[in-house]
Amino acid sequence: MPNRKTPVKKIVLPPLIIIAGILILIGLTRSRRKPPKVVESFPGILVEVISAEITDRTESIIGHGTVKPRHEINLIPQVSGKITRVSPQFAAGGKFEMGEEIFSIEQIDYLLAVDQAQAAVASSEFALQLAQANALVARNDWETMQKSHSKLTGSTVKTEPDGLVMHEPQLKQAEANLASALATLELASLRLERTIITAPFACRIKKKIIDIGQFANAGT
Repeated sequence: MPNRKTPVKKIVLPPLIIIAGILILIGLTRSRRKPPKVVESFPGILVEVISAEITDRTESIIGHGTVKPRHEINLIPQVSGKITRVSPQFAAGGKFEMGEEIFSIEQIDYLLAVDQAQAAVASSEFALQLAQANALVARNDWETMQKSHSKLTGSTVKTEPDGLVMHEPQLKQAEANLASALATLELASLRLERTIITAPFACRIKKKIIDIGQFANAGT
């Protein structure tokens, strides 16, 4: 078979194309400009500013829950007697301020007890004054006897008289009786005060179980 020669273009053209492409790429790379560096700054959060103004207004808050009192007690009298006076507000739901009278118990018995105690105090004070006077008389009598004895004998005896002679037991008894009478008077006055039942704090009545004419027992 005859030998066919390869055309020169097929041998030379591909390398030239590749070389031209490389040169173009190198030229583009060198001619490229670097992008400028930009430093970003944080401008902050965009907000709207308004001036606060003082105004009076009422806000309504809607909620759900169970209302419970801070204190819940059973109001019980400390003395016995018939109930003679009841406050018009003494009923379920009635409102009282601290110290306000709720109801009161008949006071005649307790007034008489105070009168008796006052009479006992007056009697004890008289008995004490009498005992003090007797003790003073006994002291004077003893001192007079000592002076008379010194004049007769010419000697002075420095002794203390016997307590019984000076009425010391009688004086102590009178003082004790007066202290007891004063304590009885204080107790009677305290019981009289307790016939008026007042609210121990600002409160509302939950339940009422007594009324005028009913007899109330102490502690029940």
